[in-house]
Formats: sequence, structure tokens, C-alpha cells
Amino acid sequence: MQKKSSHRILIRNARSIRDYLFLRSLRNQSQHQLTGETQNISLRKQLIFYLKKPKDITTFIAEVKGVRVGYLLIRRSGLNNYITEVIKPEWQNQGIGSEMIKFAQKDYAELTAEILVTNIASVKLHQKNQFVLKETTKNILIYKYYRIGPS
Repeated sequence: MQKKSSHRILIRNARSIRDYLFLRSLRNQSQHQLTGETQNISLRKQLIFYLKKPKDITTFIAEVKGVRVGYLLIRRSGLNNYITEVIKPEWQNQGIGSEMIKFAQKDYAELTAEILVTNIASVKLHQKNQFVLKETTKNILIYKYYRIGPS
């Protein structure tokens, strides 16, 4: 059951090493629900990511009252903007995922979400936020969002 958050959610650019270490920790905890590279991210690899900040990736942190509760990552590849959002388990089902998606939809007219077929919560979240199923591979559902009209 979806509970609406009574908390004010701040979504901001990831900027500090603490932000990137939070991202690494949460990503490693949630890797079983993600597509793509699914092994643990080492501290070394995360530090390199922080220092080099790839130009094709934009990372955001979601906070409630100064506490990091999730992250949003947008990866640009060709004409696609791939969206990944991960929320700490104790903060799920409070509207934070929807807020992160709406935040991305303001800046990106098209978004692509690759979701494991077993991740029912993520499927429902994206469907609720105007994503449409476009393609299915063996274990991944590809959802697309297209903005209609101005943002």
C-alpha cells in the first residue's frame, strides 16, 4: 500500500564524497533488484566515479530533514536517458520514488527505465508515473516515458 510522505523531500545534485559513499552503500544493498552491472561496487571504483564524474551520468540525492534516503541516477546513451532510482527500504512506500521520477520528468522529455520482471514495486511505480511498456527481453521490461507538451 502506497503511503504519501508527510516529509518534505529535497532532491539535489550529489556533490560530496559522503553522497557518493551513500550511493555505493545503497546500490550494493539493492543490487539484486537492478539491471546491468550487478556485482558489488568497490570503494576504489566508487572513488574513481566520484573523482572523474562521467559526463554522461547525472546523480541526485533525495533527503528528508537532512537524512539521505535515496538516489536518482540519469545516464545518457545516444538518444536515451536511462533512469534509476533507489530508496532505502525503511523509506519506501512513502512517495519518494514518485517525487524522484517527477523531478527527472521536469528536465527530461524522454526517459527509459529498465526493470527486472521480478521487481513488481518498480513496475507499478513507473506505470503510475506515465511510463509505458515498450519492450520485453528475457528478464527485463523496458518502460518509456514521453512528455507531451511543455514541462
